[in-house]
Amino acid sequence: MAFVNLKSMDESTLTFAMVKGVNLPAIHPDFSLEIEFIQSVDFSFDVMNIGIYATYEFALATTPFSLAPRLGVTYEKLDIQNITFDETTQNIQGSALAYALTLRYKFDDEMNIFMDVTEKKSSRTISYGTEVRF
Repeated sequence: MAFVNLKSMDESTLTFAMVKGVNLPAIHPDFSLEIEFIQSVDFSFDVMNIGIYATYEFALATTPFSLAPRLGVTYEKLDIQNITFDETTQNIQGSALAYALTLRYKFDDEMNIFMDVTEKKSSRTISYGTEVRF
């Protein structure tokens, strides 16, 4: 399982996310490990995030919807430029526990749409987009 996801936080931010997942049917058919890479670029900040998550996907009855809680560890690096005052740049980096909840609508085996809420040490993000699996 792998997918590429392009999403925008607002008009001036572009975020690229790539996830590679491995299903672990020996543990449970719906359990997987995911490695995630996220890069966001904006005029005033740059965010890079690498995370590894344990994920369990719950199918919601006979519907194409599923819920997937994720628990993991992330490393995040933020470069924030203060453009209003003195043009200084802050560099923040570190690792922390992260958890998320993803709601997916499955079109077929290769394509989903999703909405995700992720809580990290430095931020809470709500994202949505399309997953294309290959």
